[in-house]
Amino acid sequence: MSLQLRQPLLCKLCEQRFNNGGERWMAVNCARSTAKSKIQNALETATPFHISGPVRVYSCHSIPEVDANRIIYFATSVFWRAAVAPWDGQPLLDLGPYERQFADYLLSLSQFPRSGGLVVTVNDQATTKLSMIAPHGKTGPGFHQYSFFIPGLTFDLFVGGKLPSLLDRSCIVRGPGQPIFLSDKFRETVAAAHVELLE
Repeated sequence: MSLQLRQPLLCKLCEQRFNNGGERWMAVNCARSTAKSKIQNALETATPFHISGPVRVYSCHSIPEVDANRIIYFATSVFWRAAVAPWDGQPLLDLGPYERQFADYLLSLSQFPRSGGLVVTVNDQATTKLSMIAPHGKTGPGFHQYSFFIPGLTFDLFVGGKLPSLLDRSCIVRGPGQPIFLSDKFRETVAAAHVELLE
């Protein structure tokens, strides 16, 4: 069974751009079986710069095996595609007036939009649950929050004019050292998302 999220949408040139930008790297480094992913292994052998209960925070800058920029590009490409074409029966994501900014970032015409923040969490479990959830989300006060899951990783995108202040430190794009999270609450997060989608 394929472990890829698929959405036919782009021309061959753009598909190749997305592949080179992050998909190929992610396919090699995310979990391909119930074993730990290469990303998880890299984090577990590194030193976190912050610990809060079950959550450990690492700087991608200090872990050569974790390519934050390819992770960011991959996640952004998935969220953007879910905003411009239906995916897996889910309603379109609403990037509002910022959709063009995300498209320009993917085309290497601009930086990651200031109106967005991306948080990446890695599964901290002995075995990886081989499940995926297509991009979905909810509206917060002054922003939208969207999420999707692939085996061993969850991605949360915040978009809007009034982003949560915590994003200044937790965003993998602009946070100190490009932070990435490792948490043993990953399974609970996935379970909660399943419940939310069924409501």
